[in-house]
Amino acid sequence: MLSPRRRSRRPGAALERHVASALGGQLTRNSGAQDLDGDVRVEDIAIECKYTVHPGNYILKNVVYEEHNRDCARRGLTPVWALQRADQTVVCIMRLQDFADMLSTIKSMADTIRRYESEE
Repeated sequence: MLSPRRRSRRPGAALERHVASALGGQLTRNSGAQDLDGDVRVEDIAIECKYTVHPGNYILKNVVYEEHNRDCARRGLTPVWALQRADQTVVCIMRLQDFADMLSTIKSMADTIRRYESEE
């Protein structure tokens, strides 16, 4: 049986495992205790996981936003935040330019695949 203190940290750890599994990423061990970027790493994306158990609004504090941005910029990583709402829905937040770059890459890959398939 987990102690009440350990049990209170379980939702965050469960969210991190869920995000890593859903995205094929790796957990960053002791991410909160060390100078490491994000809780989950997928390629060059560092994902900071946050959750709330209270219905209503979740506030992504500016200090949390700026810290993750700064840490990722130092290492050339793209910052993303995965927020789990009280209803268990997980939403991701990223900067618009990073999202546009990602879409551009996906479109380029799709065009390459279509060209390759049309040559066969």
